[in-house]
Amino acid sequence: MSTVKTDISTATNTPARPAFSNLLKHKIGKFHNARKRLSSRSKSSPALMDSKIHPSKSNKPELKRQKSIIDEIPNCQTILDLTILKGDDLIYATRSLISTLFTPIKEDEDIKLDRVSGAMTNAVFFVTIGATKRMLLRVYGVGCDQILDRNKELDWLSRLSQLGIGPKLLGIFGNGRFEEYLPSTTLTRQDIREPQISTQIASRLHQLHSIVETFPPAHNETLEVWANIDKWYTTITTELIPALSKNETWKSQLEALDLAQLGHDIQQCKRVCHDSPIVFAHNDLQYGNILKINGTDELVVIDFEYAGYNPRAVDIANHFCEWMYDYHASDSATMHLNQYPSLQEQNMFLASYLHTQDQSLVMELQKEVDQWKMSCHLFWGLWGLVQASQSEIDFDYFYYSVQRITEFRANLVQYYYLWLEKVAQEVLPGSPNWEPKASTIQSTSAIETTIKVLGHANILLDIATNDSFEDENEGDAVDIKVNNNGTANAVEAKVINGHAEQEAIIDQMMLPCLQLQIQ
Repeated sequence: MSTVKTDISTATNTPARPAFSNLLKHKIGKFHNARKRLSSRSKSSPALMDSKIHPSKSNKPELKRQKSIIDEIPNCQTILDLTILKGDDLIYATRSLISTLFTPIKEDEDIKLDRVSGAMTNAVFFVTIGATKRMLLRVYGVGCDQILDRNKELDWLSRLSQLGIGPKLLGIFGNGRFEEYLPSTTLTRQDIREPQISTQIASRLHQLHSIVETFPPAHNETLEVWANIDKWYTTITTELIPALSKNETWKSQLEALDLAQLGHDIQQCKRVCHDSPIVFAHNDLQYGNILKINGTDELVVIDFEYAGYNPRAVDIANHFCEWMYDYHASDSATMHLNQYPSLQEQNMFLASYLHTQDQSLVMELQKEVDQWKMSCHLFWGLWGLVQASQSEIDFDYFYYSVQRITEFRANLVQYYYLWLEKVAQEVLPGSPNWEPKASTIQSTSAIETTIKVLGHANILLDIATNDSFEDENEGDAVDIKVNNNGTANAVEAKVINGHAEQEAIIDQMMLPCLQLQIQ
């Protein structure tokens, strides 16, 4: 493939990367008590179902964005097509690309490419030039435009570079980039389970999250978790089903997944997940994205492709979920539920994250993380379906996706019931004492459970999840029947545009995505 040259910018010399912890002390200042600091941040709540962040009022001026260092990085429009370029052809094309972006490689200098295993979005290579020169080559995966916003990614890389975080960006080309090579060892799935390393990861993640203090979200900023879930679900249901259905096995499994119902499940998930401080999140903290610098104990987090503003619980829960995978095994797409960190391992990590031994704070965060875990399964489940339709990387994305979505629904049933219990306690008279029968919970499409009100009234709740309360359904009736010691009392309330006329009876129970029948 010929090399396409464009105007080349010369990169200015940048200072050596300082120690991460020292730099953060300089840029952000000393860390305050975790609870005190986090309580001042914006909270994720059901109000964020539109993916928007609505920051609380603050007199703190928003930092002005400095001129992007991306403008100073050498760049060209060359494309490295890995579906065509193999072996010596790829080496030759890479050599030509390096000569275009940087100083031409001498004729007597050899170039060697070593592909890094475990990368699931891009193709990553170690590039060795001669005996001593090394850098990282990242070639974007096919169809990544449907998954990632590269402009947003480069914008974050620019901000992180201002803080000296992560490898330096050396050059950009049409479908990839070159990055600084850090003499290091990539952590393994066994490493992240080691108590010392796990607590170190927690501390490093806390420092990353604190970047939100330096670069606070703008007013209309989006939460990555909901923005991507909505985008990928729309892409799948409007564009990718034909491609996925070409495989007969996939077609039958897609029907079993019931993508139409999944849309309703997504809305339920947004209601259930709430109350977690908004931070700058990495969003893909798997073991392959954590390096240990040679000769030191310093850990460096890399690959900020999915980074952005998110609830802190999403980032932590995602890291815990990554404990369940071995991307170097023959069954790399398989989720091993028994490998999820134990409660003791979770609490050790969370105590280090919070810099506290106060078990009440640790347990509070553990519940927060466990609640948001379902959003991680949903996020990567949808990601897997998009990747299955187009990625050339050798990984069973479809199987991976089915497992993640299945686990998402299992988590949703559990927490949706708890959420419903909380709402009902606020709405039903007499502060009811709930006596759940878990065996009656069938699926997210129909949840049935028996409750006891004031110790003598039995009520059966049947919740059918659908978006039926719209203008065309004005007048839909919701019947409430209470069997109180053999005496039947029937009350009818009408729903108009999602609002109940008899609010004293229905109140908050009538949400737009619920049909409620109590009989």
